[in-house]
Amino acid sequence: MARIGKGGLGGFQGTVGNVVGAWWRDIDYIRTRPRRVMREPSEMQMLQRHKFRIGLDFMKMVKQAFEVGHIGVSFTRTTVYSETFGHVLNDVIVGEYPNFRIDHSRVEICKEPLLRLHDLKWASTAEGKIKVSWSNDRNLFNSDDTDQVIVLLMDKERELVWLYGAVQRKDLMMELSLTSSSNRKNLIAWAFVYNEESRRCSDSEFLSDIKEEVVE
Repeated sequence: MARIGKGGLGGFQGTVGNVVGAWWRDIDYIRTRPRRVMREPSEMQMLQRHKFRIGLDFMKMVKQAFEVGHIGVSFTRTTVYSETFGHVLNDVIVGEYPNFRIDHSRVEICKEPLLRLHDLKWASTAEGKIKVSWSNDRNLFNSDDTDQVIVLLMDKERELVWLYGAVQRKDLMMELSLTSSSNRKNLIAWAFVYNEESRRCSDSEFLSDIKEEVVE
């Protein structure tokens, strides 16, 4: 059963026979129901399905960070999720079928005009925390002392993520607290800055290989 909007000449939502009507972003769409296919999928279809499954599993973990990283970006004919999922499929998943894998160093949580964090590094402290530090080489054009620093931390082995964002660019460091069950060798992160007034971000930067902090 379908519902007609805007009179007899308007679009409709629902199904009429094998025709499906839908409405999205002020656009009416009409399509036919897909036919049930009984034949075995081809190797190319298996490849695409496997790649999609890996991409969807990864998107479940980082979706929130992608949304923050694109908070000031608007798309006319698509969504943040669609754009970032395309990035994951085309740029982040590497290898040959069936041995696809995620290359985390290729992930761009955001790519925008704010000045990125310079001299970014991280280290494990004696107290069991992780210290992320940077230098404040700001300028008058695309950075501010009050830019919020955001860190997405991921445990690759346990497939867990944490999102941190309680410090500013001028603070020059952030401490991340973790449970003892997280092996430091499995941790990776992305860091970027966000300006609330302009709703803009910087390019995200990738962190891996945590070192022990050197105390002088």
